[in-house]
Amino acid sequence: MASLRRAPLLALSALLVSAPALAQEPSGSGSPQDGAWFPAEKKEAPRPPVDEVKPDEADAKPAPKPAPPARPASAPLPPPNAAVPPPYVPEKGAQGPGAKVRRRRPVGNVGIYLGGSGASGHLNANRSMRSEVDGAAIFGAELQFNLVPKFTLGGYLELGGVTRNGHCPSGVDECGDGIFRLGLSGHYHARPGKGVDPWFGVGAGITALGFSDKLYDGSRKNVTYVGFDLLNLQAGLDFRLGRVFSLGPYIAFNNGVYTGVATEARGDAGGRTRDSDRLASPTWHTWTTLGVRGRFNFF
Repeated sequence: MASLRRAPLLALSALLVSAPALAQEPSGSGSPQDGAWFPAEKKEAPRPPVDEVKPDEADAKPAPKPAPPARPASAPLPPPNAAVPPPYVPEKGAQGPGAKVRRRRPVGNVGIYLGGSGASGHLNANRSMRSEVDGAAIFGAELQFNLVPKFTLGGYLELGGVTRNGHCPSGVDECGDGIFRLGLSGHYHARPGKGVDPWFGVGAGITALGFSDKLYDGSRKNVTYVGFDLLNLQAGLDFRLGRVFSLGPYIAFNNGVYTGVATEARGDAGGRTRDSDRLASPTWHTWTTLGVRGRFNFF
């Protein structure tokens, strides 16, 4: 009986002891109507610490290599033993696509010209040019090399058929006369490579004027005057018709003297005699030529 009496007392004392603790930390099993019980706060679980990366370890790791570009499916694979083409090396002086292309200057030019010529002055001390010749048709060729952009130097060769003044002399069945010139010349071009190029030239060389007569008896007599072209003046205009060709008019003045004369006579039987003489008093003469000239530039 004594133990039964003590049981309520022990239960009451235990309830009084545990009351403060229950007031501070209520459990989540209480009823919402009591007002003394509230749901327990949820606490997040602690996160694991993140490993810190040291700077030395980051630098020591190699950078990932980029993936090679994928080969197109349509491109055929080269054979295993195919020769590898050499790398492209741009030429010296190559410029970009937007740069101005500079054309190479031609090395020189070849000129061909035709013209009609008239004579003035004296053949010798006793005979004038007009008393012997009426005119001449000139065919010439020249070769010029570029020294600087506006100046060329070269040589010329001219051949011509001469028309004698009046008819052939009495007793002459046929007569034919001709001109020969060979010399050096230099040309100055005011606007080389442009659409219109005025040019001027000066030269000097040797010259010859020959008269050939065939007599009725079959014999032939040749008289040739030789001398020098002391001042060959030229001027003209070149109209550019293409990259390598130009055409235009020109005028030339061949001023010189005949210093000697050679005579040759051939008989119908084949005999031949020759004689040459030096003119005692050389006289000045001029051939004036008007014509057209074509030039071909070469590289």
